[in-house]
Amino acid sequence: MNEHTGEVLLAAFKENDGYSAVWMNYDTGKMRIDNVDESLLDERPITSAFFNNYDIDIRSLPSCAKILTYGPAAGGIGEAGAFRLATCGEKILSLVPYRGFKKSRSMLKMVKDMEVSRALPYFSRLSGQFAASYTTLFINLAFDDLDESFKTLSFAAVEMERIHNHVWVMHKLANDAAQKVASAHLSALTEEFLRLNSIVFGSRYLMDYPHLYKKYGSFHERLKELESEFNGLIDELLHSRIFIDRLHTTGKLNSEDVIKNDITGIPARAAAVPRDSRKFSVLKDFYVNHEIRMEEDGDALSRFLVRVSEVKDSISLLKETNLPDKIRVPEKPSNGLRYGLIEAPPGDIFMMVHVEDGKVKSVKIRPPSVVMLHAFSIGVRGNVFTDYPFALDSFGLYFADADLYGGW
Repeated sequence: MNEHTGEVLLAAFKENDGYSAVWMNYDTGKMRIDNVDESLLDERPITSAFFNNYDIDIRSLPSCAKILTYGPAAGGIGEAGAFRLATCGEKILSLVPYRGFKKSRSMLKMVKDMEVSRALPYFSRLSGQFAASYTTLFINLAFDDLDESFKTLSFAAVEMERIHNHVWVMHKLANDAAQKVASAHLSALTEEFLRLNSIVFGSRYLMDYPHLYKKYGSFHERLKELESEFNGLIDELLHSRIFIDRLHTTGKLNSEDVIKNDITGIPARAAAVPRDSRKFSVLKDFYVNHEIRMEEDGDALSRFLVRVSEVKDSISLLKETNLPDKIRVPEKPSNGLRYGLIEAPPGDIFMMVHVEDGKVKSVKIRPPSVVMLHAFSIGVRGNVFTDYPFALDSFGLYFADADLYGGW
């Protein structure tokens, strides 16, 4: 048994009689759910992220330490979120997320007892950056009549979402490193991918793509043009010693940190821990030959390099994918309780949906950003304040997405 085997605590939810825990084995693809008691909260640090009950242990801090709150309205945080941090001079001794400002979850309360077809647009708008992932996962769990043409379209939408998210993260990192020319070009390239989304899927951020899709004959040709531009930009950026030096050793997570804290997605793979749900996700048939891209150092540079490899893989997959002439949007509701995963750009999304008589009865969600926030809070410890933006942006997280955590 190697160090990467074993179960990951994927999610935990408060129930009337205790807690339910969702466990995932990324070596076998097996997932299970069981009931646990409060001892789980002490045993698995990730539960602080799930239940938003972080606190800084002042007993472990030196006498010079000061504790302050950074956000929710502050430079360096582009949305409604904050951090509590302990510092002594330049060094960040400890940092914990402070979320709950964004009331995204209220949207999910509205879908209770709603017909599944009417609920679909709400899931498309849960998190703008990951709209395709949430839409695709919900459809696969809440409907029964998905045909191959629709599955192919869903796969393409999710991969286009991965591309524009990864390129946007690269733009932010280049900007943090004062690589203004590269940053501007990567921002413009993100815009070109968003425009291609709009042409093909009817929405820049892929919202409602099942209803807005329109076949675009020049899709592959345009994709090849953008691929060439991407490769040229990345080649130039990776020859910049300033860029490399600013990301190297910043926000570092080693494999032990990943395993201890049940970290998944990009930060796990950047630390040589092969946690990738694509072969076990609702789109698993499209990833039979998927190769997990990994790096070893676990820092911001490694996370950047994983994203570079994944963009190249996504473009290669899309160039081999024949988009359907037209699709049929699923209409037949499922029945009963279903759950599953999808690999969104930063990491996997877990969702559980209970459908009865064609209506949504309950939903549970573990968004990727809640794990990324936890990973960031670990990786940034010991860094100095000038490392903060590189560390934060390298995880590709969003507070609004993290605030979706919970059940209804």
